[in-house]
Amino acid sequence: MAAAKGGDAARPRRKFKRRVQAPDRECIQEAHAQKRAREVSAHPSAGLQNKSLLETTGLIQRQDISQGQETVRIPVYNTFNNETISANFVHLRDSIMKSDGARQLAEAGQAAMVDSGISFCGRAHHGGDGPYNSERQLLSTMCEGIFECGAECVSRHCASTRVVSQGLTLPLQVFHTGGDRGFGVRCAQGLAPGSFVVSYAGEGITDSEAEKLTGADSYLYDLSHFLEVRRSSSSDAEDPSDVDLSRTPPIPATSLEVYTRHHSFFVENGVRKQAEVGSPGKEATDAHESVDSSRESHIVLDARRAGNVARFVNHCCEPNCEMQCVLVEGDSGLWYHVALFAVKHIAPMEELTYNYGYLVGSSTAELHCNCGAKRCKGRLL
Repeated sequence: MAAAKGGDAARPRRKFKRRVQAPDRECIQEAHAQKRAREVSAHPSAGLQNKSLLETTGLIQRQDISQGQETVRIPVYNTFNNETISANFVHLRDSIMKSDGARQLAEAGQAAMVDSGISFCGRAHHGGDGPYNSERQLLSTMCEGIFECGAECVSRHCASTRVVSQGLTLPLQVFHTGGDRGFGVRCAQGLAPGSFVVSYAGEGITDSEAEKLTGADSYLYDLSHFLEVRRSSSSDAEDPSDVDLSRTPPIPATSLEVYTRHHSFFVENGVRKQAEVGSPGKEATDAHESVDSSRESHIVLDARRAGNVARFVNHCCEPNCEMQCVLVEGDSGLWYHVALFAVKHIAPMEELTYNYGYLVGSSTAELHCNCGAKRCKGRLL
């Protein structure tokens, strides 16, 4: 990922791209139809190409970045230069809580789930056979979130809904892209649309703690999707979403209040408009400080020093994957999985990408996009 230029006051954070839109089924369903006519997972050169890479000396920087924590090895390749991944980087199989504030938010979210009596049975929540087909591929992205069956589901049919909760199973590789984009991620086998790739893992901190972090590169992922959905669905919202809130996880009232108050205050005082042109000035600073920061609204995943392979997946304006909010047993509207799924046929060794969901002009920093897509917007921020 390219380095940001300018100040760090407003930290860029990755977000769920379809955070306030109704479910868009066309992309995945169209690709599923195409799958009947062709099968890319049998790519004739996949095995040879992968074997060649594995057997060539001097290309592998690390045999397994997960250090045996995953069920499959995740090697690191660099055939272009001497750039390496920091030896201090700590691999996490799952996200962990780093701060007490984040832990308190997660506990509040879990309490709200218990009080609501919501079921973690994916088949009951989504109807039919659940959110996946018989090949365990996602049928469509869902703004309301996906629920997977928990331990209480004993039916053999429920086992097919446990996809993200099973963790990483694909032969992923970290590799240097050879340009300004640094390291990226690819898969040694072809992927069909709807295939689960990996969940984003990091250390859980609060949103205000994330604002205080320094450094040019951002590996922060906001867990604010369901807060944004509920805020955007309110009666006084400028552009209310048509998401069925009864199908979304409950949100603690205090978190929603703080999140909505922060958002409304900034918009009403013109700060968002000023931020879009990259010059918030003193008014933005005063507005930010005037909001009560003693109460937190949501959790942010920080993968700068500890995370997993998803941390290295690059942005693209025309991506082949999308992030999907998924709730497994123990999750809530404030602490959940953000899972990467393929949305089209992906050939073996093709780079995996998704749209970071940054709002251009929303930060004082300037981050140029080097994705190389035909319809590249030129900037992430």
